[in-house]
Amino acid sequence: LWVDIPGEGDDKINAAYAYGGPQLAVQTVESVTDVRIDHYVEVDFTGFVEVVDALEGIDVCLPEAINDPKAHLDMQAGTHRVDGAEALAFARTRATPRGDLDRIDRQQQVLSAMLDRAMSTETLSDPRKLTAFLDSALTSVTVDEGLDTSTINDLAYQMRDVDLGNVTFAQVPIADMEHWTPRGDVALLWDEPAAREMFATINADRPLSEPEEEPEAAEE
Repeated sequence: LWVDIPGEGDDKINAAYAYGGPQLAVQTVESVTDVRIDHYVEVDFTGFVEVVDALEGIDVCLPEAINDPKAHLDMQAGTHRVDGAEALAFARTRATPRGDLDRIDRQQQVLSAMLDRAMSTETLSDPRKLTAFLDSALTSVTVDEGLDTSTINDLAYQMRDVDLGNVTFAQVPIADMEHWTPRGDVALLWDEPAAREMFATINADRPLSEPEEEPEAAEE
């Protein structure tokens, strides 16, 4: 995404981290969305693998086979139980027609699968399992100063009864997939009116999508 990075000028949004680390990355996201970022969590590749392995694997689904030597991924279409290394390859590959946008879909699928696994195995609701999970999985995770172990435990406790049907993953609407920047490379541009509406909805704490209604029972 082509944005104005505070103090640095126009550039791709991921350049904010290179310019000023987590602080500037957060500041940039806040400035272009007007949405307050409460906490920061950075998971490196090792941490990603360890989190998935601590959950004893997750289930992912591919609509079509992918063979990507660069990401070390050779996976047939269908549902698969994957370990940490396989989940990382699944989340990283760009070897599909929509490239990075498909990768976002897969990364959201991984997050959903991790939450589903954590809830189905009582990782979030059982204090003993939660403590063991945090001890084994979060050694390679970087967080802000306010997100200490006690706060993470509190967040996990609050999420113990979350219904996955009420969890929404979304992408900011895109207006231009091939915006040529002044320096001659390609970036993305948001659909500004649709993006502003989306961020306003988040700021107002309203759902991004309406929950699906339960079908009415047929009368006999």
